[in-house]
Amino acid sequence: MSHQQELLLDQIRKLNHQIADLNAHYWKLYNNVDTWQFWLNAVFLIVPLIVLLIYIDRKRVFQILFFGYTIHVLMNDLDIVSVLKGLVYHPYSLIPIPQVHLAIDTSFIPVFFMLVYQYSLNHKKNVYVLGILASACTGFLLGFFTEKTNLLQMYQWMHLWVLFLVNILEFFIAHWLTHFFLLFYRRGNRTTTMS
Repeated sequence: MSHQQELLLDQIRKLNHQIADLNAHYWKLYNNVDTWQFWLNAVFLIVPLIVLLIYIDRKRVFQILFFGYTIHVLMNDLDIVSVLKGLVYHPYSLIPIPQVHLAIDTSFIPVFFMLVYQYSLNHKKNVYVLGILASACTGFLLGFFTEKTNLLQMYQWMHLWVLFLVNILEFFIAHWLTHFFLLFYRRGNRTTTMS
């Protein structure tokens, strides 16, 4: 590594540290347990997980959880990029890391999408139509709510329509990946039983 490259990396590391300190200071002033936003985020994190534990189809638990995990990963990765690019910001969060909205991205939307996916499987409904409807709920209704309560701020070209389209894409990719790995698993089991 060249000296110039090391200097630039060191500068980036120091700036990241300063930003982390600034976020921690902001969180202590405006996001702590004394605020209603903290408790709203706590509800968005805990209640969906309880609902999931009660209603998840235990016969398809790994399939549904893989689907939800894929949603979780896609949502968090895209959210981090959106925050770093200045397209969105989460002024209120459970932890002093504003790049990820822990309650919404990690719990509420993935659990909601998992239950919609489960419903489509158990009732033989069109997963794409239900995915679009679920994305409309999260993109427009939840997006509007989080924007009005300042849990989410959008900048530049980011809009509720973009949230809706990104949610559709995440839902479909999660469905396709889950389907792919189910086929992969079934073919592997068929090969093992035949030999």
